[in-house]
Amino acid sequence: MYMKLRVWLFAALTAGLAFTMTSKASAATRTVCFDLRLSDDRTYCPMKGDIYNYDAKRTCDPGGFVGIRGWLFELWDKDTDSGDDYCGEYFLGGTGLQCLTVEWENSACAADGEANPDFFIRLKPQVAGSHDSAILTALKGDGSRHSGTSWRNGPSGNPDKWVAVNCQHGSNCYILPGGILVPVTDPTGDRYQAYLAIDSAQRTLETFQSAMELRTEGINAYVDHVENLPVPGGNPDNNCPGGCSWDRWNIAIPYGAPAIDGQVSTHELGHVLQRREFGRDELNDNCSLNGNGWTPIVSEFESCATQEGWASYVAVVSWWNPDYSYPPGAPSNARYHGNFVENAIPYSSNCETNGHLALQVIKFFWDLDDVNNEGAVAPATTADTWTNSTTGLLNVWHLFPDGTDNRENYEGDGLDVDGVNLRDYSYHTSGLYPQEQHNCVHLQTYW
Repeated sequence: MYMKLRVWLFAALTAGLAFTMTSKASAATRTVCFDLRLSDDRTYCPMKGDIYNYDAKRTCDPGGFVGIRGWLFELWDKDTDSGDDYCGEYFLGGTGLQCLTVEWENSACAADGEANPDFFIRLKPQVAGSHDSAILTALKGDGSRHSGTSWRNGPSGNPDKWVAVNCQHGSNCYILPGGILVPVTDPTGDRYQAYLAIDSAQRTLETFQSAMELRTEGINAYVDHVENLPVPGGNPDNNCPGGCSWDRWNIAIPYGAPAIDGQVSTHELGHVLQRREFGRDELNDNCSLNGNGWTPIVSEFESCATQEGWASYVAVVSWWNPDYSYPPGAPSNARYHGNFVENAIPYSSNCETNGHLALQVIKFFWDLDDVNNEGAVAPATTADTWTNSTTGLLNVWHLFPDGTDNRENYEGDGLDVDGVNLRDYSYHTSGLYPQEQHNCVHLQTYW
């Protein structure tokens, strides 16, 4: 995958094979290997060791270390008697031991005439879903970047502990052979929480990478103390206590529980994705039926249930695989903040109430997506018969015309508490009414 403007890393090393990053096969190359991981302390994500998480895309490991992918990093040649040489920016395409092969003799990195490099890496506070999709950057509340992590300088007495010294052609060179590189381990530290928040967000960018490739603008993830976060819309009462987004380019995640919650940054990116499909920053998302804020199992206006339910579905599908065909009697473990989404029983015994619940909207989208279909359970009257693609469900939002009329993307000029809803969503595709009945959301307002 050689790219002229930005050089990217490949999938995981297998069977001892290194994948070269240069198109000049005759040039002398160097191969450097390393294993990057995060110290993990996340909540609300599929846990490593849980035997029921067989349909998880990747797991968390609270108290342990998880392999990372989708991060950007830099490769450098360490020079103690002159300035270090920058060798390029790369995309981490796999987890576990990774090996990167680069040209050496004819590269700008070797311009000082050094025979063999002393490679070290610097992890950047940036993630992406693929080598050519939108990049998300971790920012502090003031707009400056969170610090990256450099492994240039080892501990006292071993300054090259994290450097592949005198890397020669013809064999792999290892940074910390047999060990792992962990950027930060203090769970109370600001950078630690920022890294966890954007590593969770990377799952969403990867899941929807085909859509993000078409939308080249980057995304800013502000991760800071809640009082330092940007205030959306200039409203001093809205300081994002649980996380928020306000346009197509920005999300904000407070330190503490939201930052380590695997379904907060992923949820906020769900709103960003919907806005990008709409081509506008405003969302009709009125969550004031029962006071300020919302929860998945408390009735809300249909606009809130729909928009928050969609974003929560994005959070779920970022961690769990809807295409996994599980064994009979072993249903999916996918859930949103503890609420299982594969359960065929509508949450409320009153069918009409379910159209006001974000949880039932999550289940509606999950059932549209997953390959495992189930029969009707009262008060629902129809079976789950639909299987679609994840990005296909996203693209339906793009079919909404721009405007404020019924079934347009800003219905009621933001004042219609029940629009945009799932009935509007179904209008822009076909054959979904039985699926609405399966989840008891078909009684939402049509006009």
